[in-house]
Amino acid sequence: MNEAPLATAVTRPGQEVTLTIVEVEAPHRLVWEGGSPDALLGRHAFVLTQQPDTTTEFTDSEEFYGPAAPDLVPALGQLTDRSAQYGAALRTRVEHLAD
Repeated sequence: MNEAPLATAVTRPGQEVTLTIVEVEAPHRLVWEGGSPDALLGRHAFVLTQQPDTTTEFTDSEEFYGPAAPDLVPALGQLTDRSAQYGAALRTRVEHLAD
């Protein structure tokens, strides 16, 4: 059975982006992308990897493509602090769920 990709719109002030799930390897990997290949297309991946000590490594990555990527990607570096805050909050939440 062929299923259409799952898509949702995310709206921020002055910006609407449709995110489409393009890859799922449950329960280890989820990838979505959004934007336009004619301007800027972003691909965001979440990967869970079981470690030998039974912990789980979480990898959150983004890649950007398109003609606007060389100009816009350096500006996205400003999001590093927010990304670190997100990661810390996620870790705290997951650790509390394990208790």
